[in-house]
Amino acid sequence: MAGAALAARFEPATLAAGTVRSASCSSWARARASAIERRPLSIVVLGGSVTAGCGAAQPLQRCDVLSSWSRLLHDQLVAELGGQDEQVQMAVWGKNAIRTEYFTHCTSAKVPASAHIVLLELQPNLWMSGQMTCPNCARYLTELIQHVRMAAPNAAIVFIGWPIKHGARPIESIVRKIASAYMFDAWFASSWLRLMECSNSTNVYGEPLHADAVHPGPTGHGMLAGGAAALLLERLREEGTHCATSNSTRTAVSAGPLQSRREWCYSNGDTLPINGSTHSVVGSRVGGWYLVDEGGAKGVSKLGYLSISKVSSDTLWIGPLPRCHRLQAALGYLQSWREEYGALRISCSGGCSCSPSSQVVQTSATRVRYAEGKRELENATVTVMSNSMDVTHHANNVSGAACFLGVAHVTPHGQQPTMIDTLTRVRVDSLHLSSVDVGCTQEGLPGSYLQ
Repeated sequence: MAGAALAARFEPATLAAGTVRSASCSSWARARASAIERRPLSIVVLGGSVTAGCGAAQPLQRCDVLSSWSRLLHDQLVAELGGQDEQVQMAVWGKNAIRTEYFTHCTSAKVPASAHIVLLELQPNLWMSGQMTCPNCARYLTELIQHVRMAAPNAAIVFIGWPIKHGARPIESIVRKIASAYMFDAWFASSWLRLMECSNSTNVYGEPLHADAVHPGPTGHGMLAGGAAALLLERLREEGTHCATSNSTRTAVSAGPLQSRREWCYSNGDTLPINGSTHSVVGSRVGGWYLVDEGGAKGVSKLGYLSISKVSSDTLWIGPLPRCHRLQAALGYLQSWREEYGALRISCSGGCSCSPSSQVVQTSATRVRYAEGKRELENATVTVMSNSMDVTHHANNVSGAACFLGVAHVTPHGQQPTMIDTLTRVRVDSLHLSSVDVGCTQEGLPGSYLQ
């Protein structure tokens, strides 16, 4: 069922029940003017596997972004705003198996300053399966809002929430509080789902709204698009005088200043500068590391350098890194709840040093829980980012030696006796570099971004 038809089944009060209207009037003013004057409306969508279209092609297992809620939303907005495709320019960034923090890196590469509206579809990515509480949810979301505002200061921000199947979580109350404090809008599909529950499953004319525990099916994608479209159109058609009396006197809580910085974005394994070479092909081998694509039947790209070993493997040398007085580096790697996932040691070599000198990260969430005494487990396999390391080029490096980041697959700490002397696996997926220096040279990746 089309999203517009689903939306028509609900009273305005039902939409309002799932809506947080906390954005300032000024943030919608540019978007409203473009809609009224029939100028192109620029919308950016940052989302996880739901936005990548997982569940949209059910019963097929593959993810289909062309059938996802974002495409349906685009088509509904085009139909309502004049019928011309060029009226709505939508850039969709859907990434499978990530935490919300993924989009705090290289945000300005995805969100242009000219954007009118930024939609955040990240509810399942904030609250990972297996967690009973969400100690980092507020921090992850506020940091993302901060980076989006830095990239597009005048854009209206809207959080679009799709709930996981079964088991109520307080994630929505957390988002509502942050939306009120930081002045952005939100809409939660749960407000409609609660009205459509039939026994133990939610159906529309016999069609389940969930394809699995996390993702919406085709009808669920239609529902998500319908609710998002209803809120956006309501905001775009809102009378200026009405808006001016609603929340114009409120001021958003400051998330703290962000310094403008230069960024280098290596978002997939095939773009990593390995020994000075980028754009490798699947199957490429570097010592004990192989470039693989583990997207599988879902038809999504999951490119990374994979190592499977019993003991410490060959070091994967990433670089040469840009020559800056001080550089920050964060490595993206695959973390899983499975215990056969090993550990990574990250260090520096050449004409630079790291602080800390090396960093060991466990890629098994189960082992992290044991080692750190955590009571909860992120029961998911997702790409996460390491803590940032400060990379300092040596001032006395007269030889001009290049700086490299070294990544080694090492034996994990706290390994269970049954796992000793068995194969473990690790996968390196991405790299984010940033610097506040203005005089960086030897830039590693063409097209660095200023944020």
